[in-house]
Amino acid sequence: MPKVEVSKVVAAPVEAVFSVLSDLTVCPRFMPNVRSVERLEKGEGWDVTAWVAEMQGRVFKWQERDEYDPANRRVTFRQVKGDLKRFEGEWRCEPAEGGTRVTHAVEFDIGIPALAPLLHPVAALFYRRNIEQMLDGLAEYVQSDKA
Repeated sequence: MPKVEVSKVVAAPVEAVFSVLSDLTVCPRFMPNVRSVERLEKGEGWDVTAWVAEMQGRVFKWQERDEYDPANRRVTFRQVKGDLKRFEGEWRCEPAEGGTRVTHAVEFDIGIPALAPLLHPVAALFYRRNIEQMLDGLAEYVQSDKA
């Protein structure tokens, strides 16, 4: 099962970055492939969100449970319904020289065992590029006056 992890230092305070990631419904503003994120449920320290994203011309839909840990500046997520067999990961915000080191890590399983040896490496490479674009977009968003 592929695991992809990418980090980037964002020139903004940890609190500002974590604040943006604490409301994932803003993601379409800085993630070009994300069409929509809708909050379906909200609890104390968690949300259930519905996502629609386009990757390589294919539309993916899923719902995830997002759990927020402000003390550790982490957001963990786990698909509860959707197109993949498994999709889970986290966002981490840590102080770093020049601002905040933002890390996005994800593990996924496409759910087609016979094709997994072919599809997983390609999907992991694509997802890595996608995370890099998301982190660039997050940096630009947090550093703008939009956040």
